[in-house]
Amino acid sequence: MEDTGHLQILQNGMKIAGVALFCAAAGFVIYWIIRRIIRTYATGDAGNSRKTVTIVSKRTEIKRQKRNLPGQYTAKYRMEETVWHYVTFETEYGIRTEYSVSREQYDMLFEGDKGKLTANGSTFVKFEKEGWA
Repeated sequence: MEDTGHLQILQNGMKIAGVALFCAAAGFVIYWIIRRIIRTYATGDAGNSRKTVTIVSKRTEIKRQKRNLPGQYTAKYRMEETVWHYVTFETEYGIRTEYSVSREQYDMLFEGDKGKLTANGSTFVKFEKEGWA
């Protein structure tokens, strides 16, 4: 009879653990869905968005990566550098968003420029300066 008591405790513990695991998994899925919805609407992933903005900053980032030389199985490698260009735009409501842009676009944009930003989610599409046709 005592063995039945231990078995009952073990079964109840397994049920509680199963419910806890299910709740944790369900919570994670709900969190992920809500996060995705917020991100979609916050970044405008639903399509191109066009906003009046001001350029508030520009920066570059150099990323270095080791690449093995072709056909080499030794420690010989070369370093590759990639330069990324970023521009931060601020809406009239104070919301700032940073986009990666091409070198040509980076060179044409200046801090303080005002105009219309077109973006597709987190992807920069174009910037039209005020007063430029």
